[in-house]
Amino acid sequence: MKTIRLILLQLLFFFLMSIVAQSLDEQLFIKWVCYSVLISALTYLLYKYFTKLEYILNGFLINLFSLFILFELKKFVEYSLGLKSPKYTEVVFTSMLFSFIGIAIYLGGIVFANYLKKFILKKEVNK
Repeated sequence: MKTIRLILLQLLFFFLMSIVAQSLDEQLFIKWVCYSVLISALTYLLYKYFTKLEYILNGFLINLFSLFILFELKKFVEYSLGLKSPKYTEVVFTSMLFSFIGIAIYLGGIVFANYLKKFILKKEVNK
């Protein structure tokens, strides 16, 4: 999977997350199910992307910054349209820092799962 295609799919992910957030206000259960399906799909796409990479660090950094920028753009657009609370402007740097750390931990978990799978498969082949 090419990097540009993955970034476009990430953009689609954030677009769908915004639609779910705005359209399913009353149906909390359905909203959380949609969130979990979207996050699972993104996780699967990223996992498949990392399994095909030769240099995982480059892919990790590209995805880290693209997810971070898209997430912050989503928050800014929601705030600009009046859909987000005014607290967003009070602690922008702290909010951005925690977003960056959270995305890094999320991607780190996917990379760890990828290395764990390679390690287990390598161990099974050597037996």
